[in-house]
Amino acid sequence: MAGRRILIASPYASWHYHTAIEITLAHALRARGAQVLQVGCDGLFPVCDVHRANLNPRPANACVECQWRVLDGFRRLVAPLAWLGRWSDPAERSEIARWSRALRDDELAHAHWRSYPIGAWALSSALYQFRRSSLEGADAEVFATLRGQLEGCALAAAAYERLYEDVRPDALLVLNGRFFAHRAALELALRRGIRVHAHERGGAKDTLAWRSGSLYMDLEPARRLWAARAHLPLRAEELELVRRTLSDRRVGRGMSWSVQYSPAPQQEAALRERLALDERPLVAVFTSSDDEQATFPDYRAGAFPRARDWLPATVELARRMSDHQFVIRMHPGLVSFGANEGVLRDAEELSARLPENCRLVRPTEEVSSYSLADLAAVGIVYYTTLGLEMAARGQQVVAVAKGWYAHAGFCRFVEDARDYERAVRAASARARAEPADLEVARGAHRFLYHYFGDLSLPFPLVREEPMHCGKPSWRRTSELLPGRDAVLDRLCAALLEDRDVYPHARADDATRTEQDERAYFSGLGARAAA
Repeated sequence: MAGRRILIASPYASWHYHTAIEITLAHALRARGAQVLQVGCDGLFPVCDVHRANLNPRPANACVECQWRVLDGFRRLVAPLAWLGRWSDPAERSEIARWSRALRDDELAHAHWRSYPIGAWALSSALYQFRRSSLEGADAEVFATLRGQLEGCALAAAAYERLYEDVRPDALLVLNGRFFAHRAALELALRRGIRVHAHERGGAKDTLAWRSGSLYMDLEPARRLWAARAHLPLRAEELELVRRTLSDRRVGRGMSWSVQYSPAPQQEAALRERLALDERPLVAVFTSSDDEQATFPDYRAGAFPRARDWLPATVELARRMSDHQFVIRMHPGLVSFGANEGVLRDAEELSARLPENCRLVRPTEEVSSYSLADLAAVGIVYYTTLGLEMAARGQQVVAVAKGWYAHAGFCRFVEDARDYERAVRAASARARAEPADLEVARGAHRFLYHYFGDLSLPFPLVREEPMHCGKPSWRRTSELLPGRDAVLDRLCAALLEDRDVYPHARADDATRTEQDERAYFSGLGARAAA
């Protein structure tokens, strides 16, 4: 739609990979006749998420250095940038500071400024700062940071109020919506009826994921899409994408973030000796980095909404199931980009009271999660991707939190803690009867393609480099014109014409048959899906 006004909120524009994607889209939108305004932060916030207290503390000159880096990046890509401070009222800063300082620590997470639930919008940033799963046991530093983030969120909300009134955008593009400076932009746009679009890294390297109409952490749109497409069999090339993705992940290739969480696969005999395992059936327990979704309860819905309650219950389950062995593998991501000290402390306390049939593997130990999964009769997960990968091999998986795939039908989702033991025993019995469950594997493969194929859009226009860096592969904006890249055309159509990036029904649906799946799964074998 020619002349449509698009706002791109880039408050953390020094996160270069995401910003390079946004600038690429901005150039493409202008080439299609849109009016595009991209807005960055000019030191408006007393605290932000670019600097983290437990990883890269914020120096005194952080804002000046950040603005110089951002301006240099926009200059290199020949892109205009406006500062959010243009729409900020200096008098409001004092008013907001007085408001936040009048709040008690226990009021911060639930605080409202004007009609906005600023505390709820800012809490995710505070937990991110310190890799915390909750405010339980938080010290003065955590609450001081949260107070500063409340101020920043309120300042952002006030500035976006004026910006929206001034610019009257038709659509907003923003990174995920998880952090307070982005959340304020997104929530105010929703309240004004502005169409919102949130982007994020896809499931594989150099891919992009998208959510229209909500923040990215809203799982319901993806669940509706899965419900519409779960019955559709995969074609040979789609099964090959899943097979290749599973194979690559085992050795750390093709990962988003360019991070390999698990050590290289290990020999079975060596792993058994290291963990002192005998021949009893093995239950492998894989934790998640639950602090990343701690403020989004839909991820944690299920038997243990507080993740810290799950492992003690699992140790007691192991004590009752003495005819099995349990190995609890703490997620390596718990010590990546700062450590979740609370979870690590809880695990150490738990390790002192393990029964003889239970082992605890710490995040830094050189134990391959994949090799451990290969040995297991049953996997128990919170919502780590490894549960999905085990199910793809036809293994029995028990999920104790809904996460992003427990609804999909190929694992046993435990909604009530009273059903936990029954679910694990049933999964173990099924594994003994059928070590490779073809229907479980089929469902998991379809979901894997849904996630790594359908929902992860190839975006080679910006190549992901280590951490937050990205390198545009285009040299001239003429390379971003309509018809040059199909995914770019889809994204621009979403922003300019409100089209679905992920349509529920597609032209080739009616011609799909199960022939390719039958040939593929006939070779599944003893848990090997390839």
